[in-house]
Amino acid sequence: MLQRDYILRMIEQCAEALARLLAKKKSKPEEAQRELDDASRSLLGLEPAALLMLSALDILHLFTVSGRPDLARVTMAIRVLDEAGELARCRGEEGPARRAARRAQELFTHALPQVERSAAPLVALHEASFAALAQALELQGSPDPLVAMALCRYYECTGNFARAEDRVFDLDAAGDDACRAFGLAFYRRLLTYDDDVLERGNLPRAEVEEGLARVLGGAAPAES
Repeated sequence: MLQRDYILRMIEQCAEALARLLAKKKSKPEEAQRELDDASRSLLGLEPAALLMLSALDILHLFTVSGRPDLARVTMAIRVLDEAGELARCRGEEGPARRAARRAQELFTHALPQVERSAAPLVALHEASFAALAQALELQGSPDPLVAMALCRYYECTGNFARAEDRVFDLDAAGDDACRAFGLAFYRRLLTYDDDVLERGNLPRAEVEEGLARVLGGAAPAES
């Protein structure tokens, strides 16, 4: 209950800050930058420029408490970096824009595999930004299993279970124990959803059970 209350409070605070930022993003970019700096200081304790001086793993470690990432702050950090890149691009600063976008993608890749079901509303809060990050990672076509895990959890959080399973197929190809464990956890989580939710996500229960059996048996996905 305390975790849920904390997430809801952070969502409210982040939503208010982002609303002020987005209202000024196109027409008043300098004011939007100040809003972003203020929101980042208030919610994260660091300005975007300071975040950019850290690696993605450093940021994740910074917002980890008792071995568990504070996903409210981590997801907000991803959003801050993404918005910082957009504002830099509006100013014609392509170098800083690319650096911020790259750091946002890296943090997305490291953080999303750790997102729990209870934190899905945090992903929804940043949906437009995260959808663009996911698309950029898809276009890169990276063979890194961590990228596949991040995309899988993102699609699961947004209810696109069939597309999440496509990334599990990528993990099947990697074939190591960590990838197999991730796939097992994915299918077992999906079995806790109601049938109508699975249907809306284009992955009916029968297909979830088939996928679980496949991973348990170590078989490759069937050709479609």
